[in-house]
Amino acid sequence: MSAQTAATTSFAAWVASKGAAVGPPGTKSVLTPLAARELWDREAKSADVLAAASVARLDAVLENDVKRATAFQALLRGRVDRRTAPAATPSAARNELAPFNPTPAAAVAKALELLDVQATDVVYDIGCGDGRFVAAAARRGAEAVGVELDAALAERATAAVAGLNARIIHGDALREPLERCTKLFLYLVPTGLKTIAPRLAELRLNDVTVVAYTFAVPGWAPDRRELVGGIALYLYLPLRVFRLAGSPSTILTLVGDEKFTYDEAGRTFEGEYKLLTVNTGDYVFKWPGNILLRSLDFEKRTFDKPLVDEEDDERFN
Repeated sequence: MSAQTAATTSFAAWVASKGAAVGPPGTKSVLTPLAARELWDREAKSADVLAAASVARLDAVLENDVKRATAFQALLRGRVDRRTAPAATPSAARNELAPFNPTPAAAVAKALELLDVQATDVVYDIGCGDGRFVAAAARRGAEAVGVELDAALAERATAAVAGLNARIIHGDALREPLERCTKLFLYLVPTGLKTIAPRLAELRLNDVTVVAYTFAVPGWAPDRRELVGGIALYLYLPLRVFRLAGSPSTILTLVGDEKFTYDEAGRTFEGEYKLLTVNTGDYVFKWPGNILLRSLDFEKRTFDKPLVDEEDDERFN
């Protein structure tokens, strides 16, 4: 065995070294394979091998963060251990949404920054635990709402937000109406994120900005990733999808307030956009070598002509 081989560990070897600690839901494992990969990518950034020092840091995270969070989850989320609860019961599914592992103050502050919380926002925290994020969002002037399944935690959170423009809902986040939400914070385990992902997709298409702490939303590419204390926060900007009238396969997607993607005849372009004139609703779309101008029908989510090249770069500057 070479010195280089001995000094590195592959993802497969690392998972194998964890034995029964990594396994599918419903077993006595600490991590699912998906969660194990999420942890690996924190340190490896998608690399397949890590040096010994990096593996040691990864093992420390596993021991001090995820294992503790999972233990709290089994104890406090409905007082039912999800490893032994009947898989078909709603409570078993709900218990997989989120650990009670209090979010550090620095991570709360960074999440509020990434969400760009304003006084006009209605901010939700799904699985709000003791209410610390809800209280922090309310102190920034927003209306803040926490949803918490566990009765004892909901009571603690209610006390934490007393006197603020905030409220705590003791209920199931999978069923709670979220139509008023403009910004959303999540600290859920991978199985919980997968369960709630369809609801998140609906929200994102309705101009809602999402920040996930520790674990990324499965299948979503974050628009920004920030580390706080070695733990990741993932920002997902809202999406607004427009289709060309008469040609539904030609799609323009606005990503947040600056970026866009344009799909036409199997080709995909990515670039930046900005509003050109408020009165007419004209927008400028730019990617390398192209300036494009089009008015959008926000009510019908359509546009009437394909995007076309323009000559004048100055309108974007």
